[in-house]
Amino acid sequence: MGENKEETLNQILLLEEEKLKIKNAIKSSGDILIFIGFLTLVNVPALAYFEIIFPIGLFSPFLFIQKIAPFFTDNYYYWLTFIVLNLFIWVFFTFLSNNANKNSKIAFYIAFIIYSLDTILSATYQEWFITFFHLIFLYQIFSGYSKIDNLLKLEKDISKIRNITTE
Repeated sequence: MGENKEETLNQILLLEEEKLKIKNAIKSSGDILIFIGFLTLVNVPALAYFEIIFPIGLFSPFLFIQKIAPFFTDNYYYWLTFIVLNLFIWVFFTFLSNNANKNSKIAFYIAFIIYSLDTILSATYQEWFITFFHLIFLYQIFSGYSKIDNLLKLEKDISKIRNITTE
């Protein structure tokens, strides 16, 4: 009888260890969303002072601002619009990251769609360096999304085993 209980406890410990690995992988994928938002924001001074953009941040705000630039008569409003837009994106991606870290498939799904569209846009403009990095990060976002079901199944299995041991 004691051996059976010890086996069950070892099984629970192994499952808990696997659960922790999956949770860490989901958190890592969720944290990438903050990174994307932050680099989108950092693109403002990078573009203004060094005329570069970071390939991991969103590409579309840069294009949007380029398209509406002729409508600005003052450079001040141009940069103000760019800063406000990128600040909004950073806040939004931070919000998505916080929810993704709480195992929200919807947050991962929204981030995946936005980043996919941005990837398609960067490929359309033949920005291959940006597209390459976007594809890597899309894989990471999808990885976090797909692990949520594994986590839920594992939590169910652990719960079943615990219920059997307490009976």
